[in-house]
Amino acid sequence: MNRVKSVVLLLISLSLLFLVIGGVSAGYLFYYRIHQPLQLPGRHLFLTIKKGDSFREVEQKLIEMGVLKKGWTFFLLGKIMGYSRHIQAGEFLINTRWSMLQLLTYLVKGPPYLHEVLIPEGLTWWQVGEILNREGIVPFTDFKKIVFDKEFLLHNHIPGASVEGYLFPDTYKFQAGKGIKYAREVAETMVDEFWRVARTRLWPQGLPSYKKVFEIVILASMVEKEAMKDFERPIIAGVFINRLKKHMRLQCDPTVIYGLGINFSGRLRKKDLQDKSNPYNTYVYFGLPPGPICSPGVASLEAAIHPMKHSYLYFVARGNGTHKFSKTLKEHNRAVYKYLIKK
Repeated sequence: MNRVKSVVLLLISLSLLFLVIGGVSAGYLFYYRIHQPLQLPGRHLFLTIKKGDSFREVEQKLIEMGVLKKGWTFFLLGKIMGYSRHIQAGEFLINTRWSMLQLLTYLVKGPPYLHEVLIPEGLTWWQVGEILNREGIVPFTDFKKIVFDKEFLLHNHIPGASVEGYLFPDTYKFQAGKGIKYAREVAETMVDEFWRVARTRLWPQGLPSYKKVFEIVILASMVEKEAMKDFERPIIAGVFINRLKKHMRLQCDPTVIYGLGINFSGRLRKKDLQDKSNPYNTYVYFGLPPGPICSPGVASLEAAIHPMKHSYLYFVARGNGTHKFSKTLKEHNRAVYKYLIKK
């Protein structure tokens, strides 16, 4: 009997020993797996996590991308770390050289990837929207809703019917793949930059009224579309001011084009210049157009604030990026013949 007990105790002891050894081995294997590089050499990959994706769905994406192998390690690590419910949504630039622990920690605590987006001077709101859509920042339709959102315009002190003119040209860094709420954030970032520049650079002594700022932006947007050389911007602004003072129509082609909208064919026709249904037709209507026709840069805004004083009333493009300025219609007609008709 004692011999049987001894055998049983020996078996129990061996079993416990094997369990301990197995546990230590499993623990070591687990530790090794979560700390070793996932792949060598490493490569950069983009991982997109949608809002509402479960931890299992994220794991499956990583398996399909070839980053992880099928198994229990990643899921168990998420449970042990308490991270399985805290994966962020967004686009992430990951490296397969990272360890499993580094990867999981980054998806929980690391910043999502930011796309660098250049918004040049002189773009319309729909051209800005097309860039944001192409870069995967926000869908065009979501951005369009914000452009005409009355609450957004009121909150940002924009008296016009749209945000046109206030999407300040600059290089921005945005996350990708979000909806209407993020479209609002993106537009607000650009508008905030406009007001920052307005307060610190354009009117450091204090902003004029929001209505006056709006008029300056309208004039600056016209200068932006007409001028190619910085030294001509104040001259062109001065021409428009002179025509307004003399109650002359501004006759600015870019305003007509803007009024024709996103579907403009690329060529102005005579009937376009006579179209009274286009509120931006400065060949028909006197005064400034009802709103900006693009988002102007600092140089054009400064030109609109400080237009050059002169006697010019007309200008025509020479074809080399500069303009011929004239004081009389007769002189202007000769310039038109020389630089447009004759050529």
